[in-house]
Amino acid sequence: MTKNIKSLVLLVIFSIAILSMLFLVFMGDDDNAEPVSVDNQSIEAPKSDEDSDKEANQGIEAGVLSEIPQALKGLQFTDKYQKEDYELAIKAEDDIVKDAKNYDAYNAAGFYWKSLGDLTRKDAYYMRAIEVYVFAGKYFEGKKIYQPYQNAANVYIILKDYTKAEEMMKSAIALGPEVGILYVRLADLYQSYQKAPSQKTIDLYELALHQESYQPDVIYPAYAQYLCSIGQEKQAEEKTKLKCSDFWHWVRGGI
Repeated sequence: MTKNIKSLVLLVIFSIAILSMLFLVFMGDDDNAEPVSVDNQSIEAPKSDEDSDKEANQGIEAGVLSEIPQALKGLQFTDKYQKEDYELAIKAEDDIVKDAKNYDAYNAAGFYWKSLGDLTRKDAYYMRAIEVYVFAGKYFEGKKIYQPYQNAANVYIILKDYTKAEEMMKSAIALGPEVGILYVRLADLYQSYQKAPSQKTIDLYELALHQESYQPDVIYPAYAQYLCSIGQEKQAEEKTKLKCSDFWHWVRGGI
């Protein structure tokens, strides 16, 4: 294989990884979630605070999402987009009341509450989005549906609660240990927001590579790029078979 062809193949792999980061991974189908472990390390769904989650757990046992907070009921908006998002959020909540097993309704409710928060920058809407997502995550845990936790993590990042965001991402990984993009997003949380020690990120990527089924087209480029960014060029090539020079070349726009 010529040097140009090899570089082109690497570029395709890298491009796939980047595109993967832009979209949510669709829900898994397995029925049972096992803890992820390697070399005495593991990622499991974090233990929740008993007091803060008591009401939510009671709701899950009864199969009922907590009611919309009184402060969010009957609101009137003059802005067209805020009005539309609010109406769609309320409709989705009504759909949940009608059918507690309607996953799409939870997804829609969380999405529109979060969107309303984006438009108004008011935490109350973000918090309701989190309530919906966390409830859905627990309610559908048996089906290994990890997306609600991933979505909740995104909202916590907006609220700058990075500890809670980490908890949510770990809950997502516990349900979808084979999904590479979850590790990449948790690694980004460590690097961009928590400013965590480099070893914490390295351990996370190593954990991802030891799954029975994982996504090398996602993990390898992300892991290699991280190692290159901290000056571990030799380790990047040994771990991923990708050279740091390939990344620098792509950044310059060449092949």
